[in-house]
Amino acid sequence: MYGACMRDATDGDRQDGEWSVAWLSSELRELRRQAGHPSLSDINKLTKHGPARATISELLAGQRKWAPPWETLSNVVQALIAHARDKNLGLDPRLANLEEWRRLHGLVVRDIERSKRNANKARLELIEQFSVLPPGQMRRPPFHTLDDLVTSWEGRPRPARSGYLPRADFDEEMWAALASQTAPYPFILVYGDDGVGKSTSAWTAVTSALRPETKVLIPRDSAAVANLADSGSALVPAAGPSLIWMDSLSAAALDHLAHEKLDVLTGHAAIVATISAAECATILSSRTNRMSTARAALKRAHLIHLPRDPELAEQIWDVSGGEVVPAEVHGHPQLAWLRLNTAQDLPGVAVVRSIVDARRVGVIRPLLEDELKQLFPIHFAEIHDLPVSDDLFATGMEWARNPGHDVPPMVVMRRHRSGPSWTISDQLSEDRATWRIPDALWPALITMLDPHECLNLALAAETQGKLLHATKAAAKAATSSEQATLANLLLGRLHQKLGNASAAKSALVAVIDIGPSDEACAAADLLGRMFHNEGDFDHAIEYWTLATQWPGDAHALMSWFELGRLHAMLGNWEEAIDALSRDFSDGPLPDLALRAETLLAFARGSIDDLERVLEAWECVSGEHGGHVAASALREYLLHARHSTEQAHRSPSPDPTDIEMVLAAARRLRDLGKRHEALEEFRRTAASAHSGLRAAALYEAGSTAEDLGLLDEARKAFDASISCAQPGYSGLVS
Repeated sequence: MYGACMRDATDGDRQDGEWSVAWLSSELRELRRQAGHPSLSDINKLTKHGPARATISELLAGQRKWAPPWETLSNVVQALIAHARDKNLGLDPRLANLEEWRRLHGLVVRDIERSKRNANKARLELIEQFSVLPPGQMRRPPFHTLDDLVTSWEGRPRPARSGYLPRADFDEEMWAALASQTAPYPFILVYGDDGVGKSTSAWTAVTSALRPETKVLIPRDSAAVANLADSGSALVPAAGPSLIWMDSLSAAALDHLAHEKLDVLTGHAAIVATISAAECATILSSRTNRMSTARAALKRAHLIHLPRDPELAEQIWDVSGGEVVPAEVHGHPQLAWLRLNTAQDLPGVAVVRSIVDARRVGVIRPLLEDELKQLFPIHFAEIHDLPVSDDLFATGMEWARNPGHDVPPMVVMRRHRSGPSWTISDQLSEDRATWRIPDALWPALITMLDPHECLNLALAAETQGKLLHATKAAAKAATSSEQATLANLLLGRLHQKLGNASAAKSALVAVIDIGPSDEACAAADLLGRMFHNEGDFDHAIEYWTLATQWPGDAHALMSWFELGRLHAMLGNWEEAIDALSRDFSDGPLPDLALRAETLLAFARGSIDDLERVLEAWECVSGEHGGHVAASALREYLLHARHSTEQAHRSPSPDPTDIEMVLAAARRLRDLGKRHEALEEFRRTAASAHSGLRAAALYEAGSTAEDLGLLDEARKAFDASISCAQPGYSGLVS
């Protein structure tokens, strides 16, 4: 019976996974049965805040992946108990015990969070087996992107000589094999003799065929690949193009790639691997009962042979004309930059700057010649007022592609599936460019690039403070379904910075509507902050609660913290304690765990806990503002110990009353009239009521801080602390 199940629901004898959302929903359905099976409409009418019938249905059906908010579950449970009371129906005593339901809800939340932490820990351990760049060099962690690797991976395949030896037939076969847009994706195995250029040729084909934002996984060994296959889709990105790069496979490593593992891997990503002819011979010459898995993998793979070509190894072919050109001259980087910065050939300088600036704003791939012609006039206009012509462009190209004395060519041709393309010499690095990026370059690139490439452009524009250009680039990037979540999240953030709240909310809601993801969690967190800043606490709570239920641990933890802080400010002590009673040690801010512990001590009204927290703050005093928090706590405790009022929790007026009193001043601030709002907050702070005074002083401090009046802000915050109101004192500390 249900009652027995409830009685046995103790933390001490539970098994891992016992406290699931499905289990909680089954118990709720039993309560509904004993309450006379009221309709969804009846339950809705009896709830305090009227959760929608669809929400109630979803809760009863157990269709949620994450635990429901306690407020929602509590409302439904109380409604069912009230219905049973109205119908004079008897309930199991434990079914009617709201505190027991709260305890069980806490167990479910804890179990889900533990499962999330374990899954994330396993995922991070697996990611480490595929990381070849430091986290600081990854643009979109935890996955390397192709442009990350092209620019920052020291171990990327490169030819022994500076120039790449193009092989038209090989390149075309690689491009055709990589053209697949749907699963199962190809398993490409490039084979040939040692030293023939397998790695360089395959890598060059990959960089020219795939988009820069392609996620790339590079396993450290065959065991990592096997672990990846065993994890299913837990590591491979769920959206967007992905690639697994496996260079220099051995026969033994290939023998780990069973058919089932390849099915899993190619269901999420293309695989490009290289293997020597000698290793292939080892597999084929082994006994029938040995290397059977490796032989099966060879049969399954798209095999591409790279033969040795003695003539090709001695020269680099100009693809457009078939003429022999010398390999790139090795020189000193300083001489290359000196040649560019002192050149008298202005068209040549404009050509080089066009490529360099494209890289500075996130276009890592070589530029097609037609694209280079579009950017050339913009850069030439920066250094000369002559009219631009095809002849002028040709003159600039001639200078840029020819070497000087002990200096390599400024630009180098690369083969691309769409035709000849150009990039800067290895001796040049866009990071050393000192000239201003032309304003006209941004709109030109937004028009020229496809949506996938506009995401990097938007990120670069945001970094350089070009918010309007960044917004237009992000809007174009968002039209690509493969990166809609990330692009819309960026778009929402940009609109918020520009003060366009309506557009920001639309973009962030679009991220959430796509479904659970790290980006959706971040979007919900940001929406909560926006609504909180507007004084719309109901929507702030709604979106922060949503963020706590989705992937994205950093933003979920911040949302739990913000929920706790807001509930404490509103005097909702139980809700504040519930939000803050969790592990914040993995939070994104240095002292988030200590701040949460501080606020939790305020919410509980425990002087002893606050004194322990003060000791912790004093240990970090001077780090991340620790001395400020320690000072604020010290003053609060001094006041609380000698206060004639209750030290652990001073009575507060109805939070609605405080909100009503402060509404006019907040409205002035929202309209941009911050000085007038500050005066109104000062006037209200003269109130003798400690709760209202604390709230008004806190708002005055925040407004003064926005105006840059830091001394006044500090005094207001200090005065708010001295009111000994836990919600506001905790916020300030």
